[in-house]
Amino acid sequence: GPDHVEWLGDTLDAVATEKSMIIKPGAPAVVAEARGPFRRRAAECGVPLIVPREGQEWDSRGTSSLIYQGRRYRIPFEGRSFTSNAVLALSALEAADVHLPWAAIHRGLSRCRWPGRGEWVRWRGRPWLLDVAHNPHAMGSLKETFRSRFPRTHPIVVLSLLRAKDAAGVLAALAPW
Repeated sequence: GPDHVEWLGDTLDAVATEKSMIIKPGAPAVVAEARGPFRRRAAECGVPLIVPREGQEWDSRGTSSLIYQGRRYRIPFEGRSFTSNAVLALSALEAADVHLPWAAIHRGLSRCRWPGRGEWVRWRGRPWLLDVAHNPHAMGSLKETFRSRFPRTHPIVVLSLLRAKDAAGVLAALAPW
């Protein structure tokens, strides 16, 4: 299930309701999906609600390409969540009318580092994928990423979760492997 349910609620709409309060008059809202609470709050504030759509391509070298407004960007991560977050950032720049040179944006995205998130390392001659996935959605995304790169491999998963996390949901997201 969702994280931080004690503060945000235990359904996606409850979480969206809490997070929608960041939407303020005078600034367009850029969101990953147009859930009801985001639509309602944007309407209350009289601002546009922007839900970007992206073209994505994958390669096998531990990076992803994304197409945004006809331009190709590379990020040093694999997985749909990373390209979606990059597209949200690009859309927010555009919505805020911030104009940066394409080369600067491309350089920034291509040099992005996030240790422990989609991080490939080699240890003892073997590839290891390090990721702090700690909820069912994140684990499902991690599994999809791994399977796209190694479709015939059955990995060894080392997992540690805090007691407050949805361990059953995380394990269910891994099955069947």
